[in-house]
Amino acid sequence: MSITIQIMQSDFVDAIRKMALPTVAQKDSYFFATIAPKIYPDGRMEWIAKSTNVTAWVRVRYTMPTGVTEPIRIPMDVGQFLQTLELFSGSDLITFVHDPENGLNIFSNSEDGNGRTIKMPTTVQSAVIKDMYDSFPVSLEEGTEVILLKSGQLRPNVSGTCNIKLFNDLISNTARISGKTKKEDVSPVYHIFVDETLKQIKTVAGSERDRNSKVITDVMMHESVTGTGSLHYSLGFADICGVLSGEVTFHAVDKGPLWLMQDTDRVITRYLIPPATYKE
Repeated sequence: MSITIQIMQSDFVDAIRKMALPTVAQKDSYFFATIAPKIYPDGRMEWIAKSTNVTAWVRVRYTMPTGVTEPIRIPMDVGQFLQTLELFSGSDLITFVHDPENGLNIFSNSEDGNGRTIKMPTTVQSAVIKDMYDSFPVSLEEGTEVILLKSGQLRPNVSGTCNIKLFNDLISNTARISGKTKKEDVSPVYHIFVDETLKQIKTVAGSERDRNSKVITDVMMHESVTGTGSLHYSLGFADICGVLSGEVTFHAVDKGPLWLMQDTDRVITRYLIPPATYKE
């Protein structure tokens, strides 16, 4: 049985990137090179998965499905899907047909007989992908849909809202400071300090303890800030920030894990990463 969804090309690309998470360190590489989002009859497209350093949950609304009478997964080779979608315009309404019986995925922007149609083989759903979503190690908090820890208890003591540019600037500034001194096998550590009394989020690129090195500090004030703590992250942080734009909400445990969250009209994203090994 084939199923059909309709979604804007720009929304489709954005959803796949947020589900797959392109890695900053290596071009055309992803945390999840193959994804298998679930399509629901009401139009939701959802993907939850965990790698060593990132837990991801992404839900896309309004995909306008037909032929979907019960939830079904569509395996996607991320590289092939993105390369195919690049052959359309961002403003195109894409009609995507998943036809597993004939082994075809069909992309089309045709209207009134005019337009482009691309056919390619379906992606084989590997056992690795099956294990990935069947053994998802955490749950979602009812109501907020926040990723919960294995214990089932979400106990962040630091939170706030900011434009993701604050964190992307931290990533860029850290790269500038590390420069040629960075060891290839050592991932950079990104430092964030939150102060509820000052209603302040401060990012520090470099080490404030090392008086002989350059340090870049950015400060943002926001009434949303609650809790006081120091947050230090490495693997996964830059990759997640790279697929987000605009305002994000973060929750964290002082010197512990970080939740990055964003809700828009079309996409809900939740990411969870562990803290970096760092001694203050």
